[in-house]
Formats: sequence, structure tokens, C-alpha cells
Amino acid sequence: MKRLPPPLSFSIPGVLLVFGALVLAVSLHFELAEADRRAEAAIVQRAQLLSTVLSAELEKAYRERRPNDARGIVLQASADRALRRAIMFDEDRRALETTPLGLAGQMLADTPFAADTPSLEEMRRTGSTRLRIVSRGDRLASYVPVLLRSAGELLPTRNGVLAMEFDLAPIRSEGRALVVRRAIVTAIALGAICTLLWLFFQFSLLRRVQALIAVTRQFAAGDVAARASLGGSDEMAQMSRAFNQMAEAIALSRQALVESERHATFLAEVSRRLATVFDAGAPLDAVARSAVPLLGDVCLVRVPDHGSVAVMDADRGLDAVLRTHPGSAPGGALLAALESGETQMSPPGGQRLAEALGLTRSQEPELATALDIAGSYMVVPLQARGRAVGVIAFVSADVRRYEDPRLVALAEDMAQRAALSIDNSLLYRQAQEAVRARDEFLMVASHELRTPCTSLRLAVEFLRRAGATLPPHKVEAMLDVTDRESKHLAMLVDRLLDVSRMAVAELELVLEPVDLAAITREVVIGLAGDLERTGSTVVVEADETVVGRWDRERIRQVVTILLVNAVRYGRGRPVRVRVTAVDQVARLEVIDQGIGIAPGHQARIFDRFERAVSTRHYGGLGLGLYIVRRIVEALGGTIGVTSELDVGSTFTVDLPRGLDATELAALDPESDAGGPAPGLGPRAGRASSTSPSKTSAAPTRKTAAFGCVDQALEPARGVVPQVARDQQ
Repeated sequence: MKRLPPPLSFSIPGVLLVFGALVLAVSLHFELAEADRRAEAAIVQRAQLLSTVLSAELEKAYRERRPNDARGIVLQASADRALRRAIMFDEDRRALETTPLGLAGQMLADTPFAADTPSLEEMRRTGSTRLRIVSRGDRLASYVPVLLRSAGELLPTRNGVLAMEFDLAPIRSEGRALVVRRAIVTAIALGAICTLLWLFFQFSLLRRVQALIAVTRQFAAGDVAARASLGGSDEMAQMSRAFNQMAEAIALSRQALVESERHATFLAEVSRRLATVFDAGAPLDAVARSAVPLLGDVCLVRVPDHGSVAVMDADRGLDAVLRTHPGSAPGGALLAALESGETQMSPPGGQRLAEALGLTRSQEPELATALDIAGSYMVVPLQARGRAVGVIAFVSADVRRYEDPRLVALAEDMAQRAALSIDNSLLYRQAQEAVRARDEFLMVASHELRTPCTSLRLAVEFLRRAGATLPPHKVEAMLDVTDRESKHLAMLVDRLLDVSRMAVAELELVLEPVDLAAITREVVIGLAGDLERTGSTVVVEADETVVGRWDRERIRQVVTILLVNAVRYGRGRPVRVRVTAVDQVARLEVIDQGIGIAPGHQARIFDRFERAVSTRHYGGLGLGLYIVRRIVEALGGTIGVTSELDVGSTFTVDLPRGLDATELAALDPESDAGGPAPGLGPRAGRASSTSPSKTSAAPTRKTAAFGCVDQALEPARGVVPQVARDQQ
């Protein structure tokens, strides 16, 4: 394992101390060498001076023949503390004068100067008069020639040598001691400097480093709020600011990651809940319960298609509203989001929530009271398949709750999933209703088609068995039944074909001048036999002529269907048919006094297969009013109904006549140019057609219920009982 360096608190002073020691050692080495050089130079200088002085005095003493003075001169030289010994050698190299005493008379070879014999011999042979200094370690020897001739002597010159030995150790010791003292002072100063530097690093650098390390460890341990607080403009302060910026970026990234994970978990949970519900109201409950408290304090979901309202707020106690509050028309921001298909946000600073969302105490007292506070809201449309199926509103008491774009994106993502789930639930419900309607239609259609077939089969079987013995009027009655039921069967098939054609293409109309009043009278007369059997009375109140440019057969079909329905559901009471015209509009009104239609069914009875009553009591395919509506709309008109239960119903058809002003003036009975309209015959005036009342009534059919008004296309029943009675 790689060995880590020591901490700065030890390494920096240690490095400084080692560096100082190295500098001190090198300096001491050179200082000592310089001290030795200076000591040797000083000894050489002293040796030169002393040798010169002594040699001159000795020569004078020998010249004046004062040998005792020569001995004193040599002994006087011993006063120099650096001089170890001094010996005066004669020409034979015998010691004449010495210091210290005891060496006189000895030969050069027996003295400490024996090692320098070659140098002395060379001086004697060459007759050199120059001073020679020889250095040997801690000793320094000087040799100076001395003339031993006395005054007046004519003999050749005799040369002696004054040898002096100096000890370098004391001088060197003094120099070295001085150097050591200076080194000690320098070391103390260097130590003080190192101490000051250590204190500087400890208080100015190391503490800042330790503070930064502590913050880093705290941040690494999970405290994302840890920040360094080093001031200044040095590198440590810059590092501190860089660390804070990095920590801030990491904290934001971590927070975004946590938020993303929480949002992903939230959306997964919402998707899981929505995937398990199929009832149209169940997704609202699931969405509202999932959104709180992550997206708001209150969640309101409204889907106009089935008028559901969902509210969820555990703190405000609105959970009961979630299940019991009836849906109402959206208003305020709810309506704006529904119409625009865009998210609606509360203005900065918040707003009164109930007022902003269009909630009134008259319609929604609990919800309006609970949200009568200041806060913020976010209304997101529930869009599926390019249309808004509803809205979802998130409400919070925090006025700045929805300023975070990530929260808005999460809400819109959730709204998209909720919209798909709600739309799927609605489609699932519609599919179930379509399957149920299909099954009931097939059952009713089978029964309706089977009824005339049964009558035909019974009539044919009766004629086959007893036709030869029957009187002519009986045979004619059976043939009438057969003809009537075959026409009825053909009419049922035609009606089914009409519905099939209307589903794939527009109606084909043959427009021509048609008198609506005349058509109405003809239909009433044509249904006289059926009216007689059902015991119903029809009163026609019509202008003499109500002419328009329409399709004759389709107009006849409209009148027939409306009249047959009025007779069927009129409970045997009189039925009134009113035909009027005002300028360019012709109006047909069919008024009965029957069972009536509930307000909740009046809008949908004009749809295909819709009914307002059960097929257990009333037959029919549930297609009549759908065909009437399609024909009237194809002619550019409108149809409506006003009804009250147990009072009766009034169906009103308004048709544009499609005539210009000249044609209207020609057809106006009060105009100067009187006379009938071309091709319409004489004016019949207002007419009233009635038929006697009968007591025969069609038996009730045991079939499944459509839950809507039976709009059968065939004439009024009563045929099958009549045939049965005839066969009996």
C-alpha cells in the first residue's frame, strides 16, 4: 500500500527544520574551513614577523659576539603562546640555542625538525636567505637563515638556521569556537523563524485547511447543506468559494434527482391505480387521492361528461365531498382551462380560491366555504384524443407553490395519464352500453320481426287447413291479415335499411311542392283501421294548405312515425295534430295526453336505439325518432319535444318551406289571386278527422329494457290479437 505523506502540521515545520539544519551545516562547514584558513594565515604572518625579528637580533648578537644575548633572544621568543619550540642550528646543524631548554647540543636529526632535513639541506647548499614555512597538519614550521659571522672575521660566511615550530590548534580552536558561537546564534534565530513560520501555518493556513477538510467530510457524510466560510482573497478563500459552488451544484443535482425519483414513483403509483379502475367515476377518486399532498392541499377533478367532482384534502375534511358532491357546470379558471385546453395559473401574490375557480355557495356550499381563502391554484385540462374531457385543479394555501416549473410539468404529466384513464373509462362504459343496446336491439328486433311472421304463418296455416270450407268473407279477412302483416314486415325491413343508409351516407331527397296538411290528413285516414282497433281518437287542426318544397315520401314517414308514437303512448286518449305556417316556416305539432317523458330522457330520445320506457311494456325498435330527426335535419328543419310525466307530450317539427316571396303570395289564401295551388286540388279548409273508440289493446311484451322512449316505426299494434281472435 502506498504510504501517505504526514500531515501538514508536522511536515511543514519538519521541512523547515531540515532545511535550516542543512543550511546551518553547510554554513558551519564553510565557516570552519574559513576559520582554519584565517588561523593558518595569522600564524604564517606571525611566523614571518617573528622570524624576521629574531633572525635580525640573532645576527646582531652573533656579530657583536654576545652569545648570551642570543640565548636570551631565543628564550624571549617562547613568550608567544603559539610558539611550541625554537632552535638555533649552526652550520653543522647542531642546536646552539633552544627553547624550551634541554635540546642544546643535539643534532638536527634528533630534534622534532628532523622531518624537514631535506629542506634545510637545500637552504644550506643553495645559500638561500629567504624564509621558508612548512605546514604539517596542526603544526607550522618556519626556517630562516642566520649569519653566524663575528665582526672583523675574514673567514667564509657561516650560515645557521633558526627553526621555529608553531602550534595551529589553539588559534584554530579560537576561530572554530567563534564560528560555533555564531552558528549557535544562527541556529537559535533559524529556530525562532521556523517557530514563527509554524505558528503562521498553524493559525493562518492549517486551521483554514482543517476547516475546509471538516466541511468536505461533513458534505461527504450526506450533509448537503454544509458550506465553507473562509473569507479573504487568498488561494484558500478561492478554494472555499469553489467548493461552495461545487457543493451547491451537487446539492441542486441531488435535489433534482430526488425530485425526479419521487415524481417517477408518484407517476408510477398513479398509473398503477388508474390501470385497475374501469368505472367512469373511479379514476377521479384515484387521481384526487394520489395528488395530495404532493401537488397541493386540495385536488378538484371535474368531468362534464358525467358531472363528477372529486376533492381530496385530509386537513380540511373534504373527503366526503369527493363521493357525494354532484357535478355542476365549471366556471372561472376551470371553464377557461376546459375551453382553451391550456393550463391556467393563479396570478402572482395569490387570489381568493373559491372566486377564482368559479365556486358558488349556492351550488357547492361545502367546497366554496372550504376554499374561501387566499392561495394559489393550477388548473390543468384533461385532454384525450384531441379534446378536453375535463379539468383537474390543484389548490394550495402557499401563494408561491406553483412557481416551480417542475411541479407544473409533473401536474401536466399526471393530468395526461388521468385524462387517458378517464377517457378509457368513458369509452369502456360506452362500449358496455353499446353492447347492451346491441343485444337488446337484436332481441327486440327479433321479436318485432317475429310478430308479423307469426301472424302470416298462422293465417296461411288456417287457410291451408280450412280454406275449402270457409265462407268467402272469412277467406277475405284472412287475406286482409296476410296483406297487412306482409306490408308491416316490409316496412320494418325498410326502416332498418333506412337506418343503415343514414349511418354511411346522407339521405337522398326528391324535392317537390308538397302540401303538409294534405299529407297529414292522408296519414290519419290511412291509419283509421289501426286507430279503430286501439280505441284512439286523432283530431287534425290544419290550415287549408301548407305547401313547401320537400320530399313527399319522407314527409309522410315523419308524420306517420310521430302519429303512431302518440297513439301508442297516449293511453287511448285523444291525439291532436296541428299544422300551421308562418311565412317561410311550416310547423307540425303532435300532441298526446299519454304517459309523458321524464326531463332526463327528453334530450336523448332522438338518438339511435334510445328509449325512455322499458320494452317490457312497449314494443318497437327505438329507431323512429332517430329517423325523424335525420329527415327533418336533412330538410333543414328542427324537431323538439316538451313533455310532463302523466300529462302528455308535444312534438314540434319546424320545416323551412323553401319558397320565394312570389310563390308564397300565390299560395296565401287571403291574397287577391285566389284559387288552389297548381296540382294541389281544391282547398279543403280546416278539417277534423276522428275515429270511434275501441277497447282492444295490444298485450304487453316481455322484453329487456332499453331505458329510453320506444320510437317504433311500424303502425300501432293490435293486429296480432285481432288475428288470434279471428282464428279462434
